Amino acid sequence: MISVYVCSSETSAGKTSISVGLGRRIARDIGKAGYIKPVSSSGEVINGSPMDQDALLAKQALGLDEGPDVLAPVKLSSDQMGDVVGPLQPELAQRVKDSLACIARDKAVVIAEGPRAITDGAQVGLPAHKVVEMLGARALMVIRYRGDATVSNVEEAAAVLPGKPAGAIVNIVPPEQLAYVRDSIVPALESKGIPVMGILPLDRTLLGASVAELVDYLGGSVLGSYRNLDNVIENVMIGARSFSTGLPYFQRRSNKAVVTGADKPDIQLAALETPTACIIVTGNKDPNPLVVRRAQEVKVPLVKVTEGTLPTVERIEQFLSNVRFRQAQKIRGMERLIEDNLDLGKLYAAFGISGR
Repeated sequence: MISVYVCSSETSAGKTSISVGLGRRIARDIGKAGYIKPVSSSGEVINGSPMDQDALLAKQALGLDEGPDVLAPVKLSSDQMGDVVGPLQPELAQRVKDSLACIARDKAVVIAEGPRAITDGAQVGLPAHKVVEMLGARALMVIRYRGDATVSNVEEAAAVLPGKPAGAIVNIVPPEQLAYVRDSIVPALESKGIPVMGILPLDRTLLGASVAELVDYLGGSVLGSYRNLDNVIENVMIGARSFSTGLPYFQRRSNKAVVTGADKPDIQLAALETPTACIIVTGNKDPNPLVVRRAQEVKVPLVKVTEGTLPTVERIEQFLSNVRFRQAQKIRGMERLIEDNLDLGKLYAAFGISGR
């Protein structure tokens, strides 16, 4: 059994999406892939019990039989997150070993996803280098493109690993920066002994959230039809001044959430003539019946919220910045990115992964 430890230098770099997408590709090419998140620092309480949403996603996407507590054996509490470093807790280390033994029984490869921050785990004596050694894994670093700071960010994160990463993936690269990454960032990383397995371009559909998720987050109510609540939101726009100015304004972006007051029917109608994921009506007031009827005709959800326009926009932007990789179409999208942009032969060779 081969273990691949997927880690990153920062949060929201794409560890989960790449872990799941790579696991599904390995299942096609090599054999059944397992998943473990040895140390979780991003858990939520569901039905009174701590859960890691990334592990739940991996369980579903990879068709795993193991339970959530096996897939995410150590969950850090908010109190533990306050500590910088702590002594090894043998019972937690044993929990990780037991989970790995259970998961590895019938797997060709196990993908081990690191915590949100590469330094998490040190609080309970399970820093990244110790976890990698316990798993017998080699590290695959997911690098979010950060311009000229990309290389130094990687060097800083790699310093906590036991040796150089076996490979790296540069992720979320804007199209206009792809040539720079290929010609400058990749050679700089490889000159430092970090082989780059591929460059994944920015795909905004992988960064968005569904309308249903946003409605739940805002505590809003859906007006009229509940169809198309799975629309993916990639952008947020505030209403324009009039229909005539609104039409070209809204045509600038697709798959957007348009936020506007209920007393702006002309703006809402303009947005409905362009590719729009949903319209958020603020101020706890109902929109004009003409808007409701047109929204139903073009199958765009209307959502009413109690807060004003600017506070709602701020909350949506915060939500989108932290949204997780969950929807089925996002998984398929990451699989396509991996297919088109990763050198899988190079990656498999680096980690000692052989074919069926």
